[in-house]
Amino acid sequence: MILPLTGRSLPSLLKSLGCCAAFLASLSLPAAPDFWLTATTTQAPKKVLGDQAFVLRELARQAVVLAALHETGQTPGDEVFDAYRTDSSPTLPRLRLNAPWENNFVTLTLAVDDPASTVTPLELHLDATGAPHERPEALARSLAPLLSGPIAAWLRTALPAAPAFEHATASGNVPADRLRWLEAHPDPVNCFALLRHWHGAARTAPAPEALAGLARAYTLLAESTRHQWSALSSTCTARALLYCELLRLRYPGNALTLETHAWVYALGGYHAAALRDLDALAERGKAPAWHPLLDASVRYQTDRLTGYARARGPLSPLAAWLVLISVENQRTPNLYQRYLEEFAPLIPHNPRPLYAANQVFGVGGLHDSTAQGLTLAPDWLAQEVGSLPSLPPNLRALATKGADAATIRTFALASQALSDGAYPSWGTLGRILWDTQFAFTMNRLHFMVAMWSVSTKDEVTSFAPAFAGHPYAPAINTLLHNDDSPVDRPAAFNLVRIGDVVEGMTSYVNWAEHANNSFAGLTTAQARGLLWYQSNNDMHSLGRLFLNSGFTSRRRASLEQLAISPANPSLNADAIRYQKDWQERLATAQKLQPDHPLIAAAAGERLLASERAREAIPYLVLASRNLDESTVYNDLADAYLKVGDEPSWLATRLAFNKLPDAGLSHARNSQKIANRYVATHRPALALPHAESAGESWAAWAMDSAAFAQAVAGNHVRARLWIERNVERYGDKLTDRIAWHALAGYGERESLITALRADAPHRNDRPRNFELLGLATEARDLHLANYDHTGDNYSLMLAGLVTLESGDAAKARELFARLPAEFAKNRAKDVTRVANHRLASVFIADFDTPLSDADFTARIDQIIRDQGLTRAPLDRYAPDLFYFASRFLRLRQRSAASDKLLFAAAEHSTNPDPGRYVLPLLALEFRQHGRDLLDFYHQAPVN
Repeated sequence: MILPLTGRSLPSLLKSLGCCAAFLASLSLPAAPDFWLTATTTQAPKKVLGDQAFVLRELARQAVVLAALHETGQTPGDEVFDAYRTDSSPTLPRLRLNAPWENNFVTLTLAVDDPASTVTPLELHLDATGAPHERPEALARSLAPLLSGPIAAWLRTALPAAPAFEHATASGNVPADRLRWLEAHPDPVNCFALLRHWHGAARTAPAPEALAGLARAYTLLAESTRHQWSALSSTCTARALLYCELLRLRYPGNALTLETHAWVYALGGYHAAALRDLDALAERGKAPAWHPLLDASVRYQTDRLTGYARARGPLSPLAAWLVLISVENQRTPNLYQRYLEEFAPLIPHNPRPLYAANQVFGVGGLHDSTAQGLTLAPDWLAQEVGSLPSLPPNLRALATKGADAATIRTFALASQALSDGAYPSWGTLGRILWDTQFAFTMNRLHFMVAMWSVSTKDEVTSFAPAFAGHPYAPAINTLLHNDDSPVDRPAAFNLVRIGDVVEGMTSYVNWAEHANNSFAGLTTAQARGLLWYQSNNDMHSLGRLFLNSGFTSRRRASLEQLAISPANPSLNADAIRYQKDWQERLATAQKLQPDHPLIAAAAGERLLASERAREAIPYLVLASRNLDESTVYNDLADAYLKVGDEPSWLATRLAFNKLPDAGLSHARNSQKIANRYVATHRPALALPHAESAGESWAAWAMDSAAFAQAVAGNHVRARLWIERNVERYGDKLTDRIAWHALAGYGERESLITALRADAPHRNDRPRNFELLGLATEARDLHLANYDHTGDNYSLMLAGLVTLESGDAAKARELFARLPAEFAKNRAKDVTRVANHRLASVFIADFDTPLSDADFTARIDQIIRDQGLTRAPLDRYAPDLFYFASRFLRLRQRSAASDKLLFAAAEHSTNPDPGRYVLPLLALEFRQHGRDLLDFYHQAPVN
């Protein structure tokens, strides 16, 4: 998938701005900031980095910025908003602001950041009452009257006298129709140009049109920079909220006041507040042209929005963006790709659609979308920036066709020292460009390491120079993945110094946590917690967190978030999936959005998990008619199997493969067909589907093709697929050991030699020692791995190896650590919960041996309670069955062990040898005097 990055540039817009360039040049603004406002806040010792939503902190900070701009005539330098730079003037005053939230109040303390200062700090106690999503509006309303009062007065006292604050003679009464430019050009470069225009107008005379323009432009800039690794988006949101309140305060009866409030809160993701304003606008009878778009957006009526976008009218760019926003965090990659291809060309220079794609797509889609992200900022520079008025000649020379990441860096550094007196400075634009390039570079590297599993040595070497001097540059080296020379990733993480843990870092933080690393003095668990704790509680940031969270977080938070966005179909769907009163919630959701496919899919999923497959089928059929998602078709296929209708199962699978392919979804679907036939002892039927999946050249698909051929006895063809995998992804020792365990491929002694020389930090080494029959070394490594990472899978295997050695007391002690850890830390993910419960069953059997029937019933109950048989890739149920079977064999209970072993094999419908339980299953089958490949080839004879 490659989207055309062509579209309207700025000349026509700027021509309509008329004398904008001359007008801005005429303003009597200083050429450099009068003071520098830091982003650092002092927190209580128990807090790390921050203790509140960023937007609350930024509201307090930006109140100081706006007071300087509009009341005292001083120009601020803002650590979050302005250029990255080291102050060249050591005498430039620095201000520090602390604004912690506690008990519905924010205590604002503003001080000169100099121990020798004799200026008394300003301290204000401000109301921020309400639910989390209501506090930003409450705080903005408390702050607005203070800008011209105590804050401005303190600035005049604390700072050297400002130059005479003389207004230019140009009129501040900007025609209202210029607000429509925002609707037609929702991207960062256009927002920057319009902000320079509106700031100039507001300094000459703060007419309602100027305040409205600033509020709306800052909202669009906030929403199109959520991908960045700084709090810039929150800074812009805070400014938008403050301008809303200044408009309300100064022009309470002006029509623009209500319209602007609706615009800011709707686009900003505060949907409950926006619905109130949008309803009031409708009752007023003179709603603006964009009213139906924003109304449809906050009600998630995507079909209405697509109609406006397809009309190709003046509102189509805004409508196109709202379409994409409405589906960006819904775990529906196929739907998002379809809309992205249709509507992104209407907003070619807005980074948010592509950033959202990088969060939701699978491996296939990410190959293209992450590569395309690298070209976005250079395209801005080449196609848009060169058209900006008053662009200094040296910057204009850089804004040429053929710009690349190195040019972006040069532009950003050159822009730091330039000022034409207008606000924001060129340094802000340079920072936006550079930060965008950095964010998409990290997306690309993250994809290559975490999902594609290929070397990034060449890319890191190529990318790093373009970020020399960037404050987050050390993070690039944490994504260096080089099979030839293992990277000391913890050392690289220690170099990363991040000011704020923000939404744009979500995928990186999740990966860092999985990789057991830390950065910025935080454990990654702390960093992940801060993503939630410091969220602005708007629907967009929470939606991104939901997208990257497990079911437990979504279950806990979905009801609270419905107060923010009552019509959000994803939240309503999660409420149906996870809440006890799901049937009442289904009825409520269907009234809001009849026949919405997400609601129908959730209802089908809940019924299927409740063993009510026949009732689930009509809901899933309805969802499948409007949602081309693999999850829906997987559930529908599973439902047909549960009611014994294999022909409909196959028809559903084949129907999905006739839909447009998003990435590797067809290959995954073909793999599932093949796996079903293998698991049910019909390998001949599996072969064409396994081969079809393998032709995608995805590693897991080629593994499946090789496994199906090995089960069928076609070892030459199986080895061919293994060789293709090596050709594409390199020779991986783990895979060679897995195939030795599964099918006897390779020579054991040479594999042992290679394993002992393998990098000692690899998490898969303990299992590899076990697969090669080196039990003592495997046990010690499993225990060391658990102590280092807390990986309960390793502890479970260590306990089993210990039991196998005959030390039952030590094995019981190891198993007991899992439920004890669960009681202490309340582990939340599916795997941990299930493994802890399984360990409790083992302990119970040690203390008072359970009957075979009771033992297996408890295992089945864990499977049902956790919904593990329907988990992604069918991974967890086979693990539990395998652990339980091995435990029972070691307890000399062969009949029950056989039963669970066969269940593990039949549920291992994702034979990915290098990664999952299948090779261990092969060893366990040998312990039972059987062969795993023979088991799949024909039904077992008991």
